[in-house]
Amino acid sequence: MYSARSLRICILPSVAASLFCPFPALAASEAPTIESYLFRMFLALIGIGACAWLALRFAQKRGISRPKRGDLCLLATLPLGHEVVYLVRCGPDVVAFVSGKNGALFLGRWGLRDWEDKSGDVS
Repeated sequence: MYSARSLRICILPSVAASLFCPFPALAASEAPTIESYLFRMFLALIGIGACAWLALRFAQKRGISRPKRGDLCLLATLPLGHEVVYLVRCGPDVVAFVSGKNGALFLGRWGLRDWEDKSGDVS
């Protein structure tokens, strides 16, 4: 007999295909109505959204989508006219850069220990 896995592999493509054409009589007609077209597009968008949600859930469980806590932390921002200075802790380092209309400019990089000694505290 067939196993449950092999049946799923055989049945799932036909079920997925039936979602895009839920009524075979509508597919056989010469001129599909706008309602049937919108219904099929709505089902397709639901399917795409479900796949994206499942992929995001899988990535979060595997630790792919987000950095570990404490690896990346925004310490401070300072607006300067149309530009902004960012101070970011990246693991064992502290990085400063300016971001504006013309792009970003790297200002410097310090070790976390050096930064703590000079500034007093880092959250």
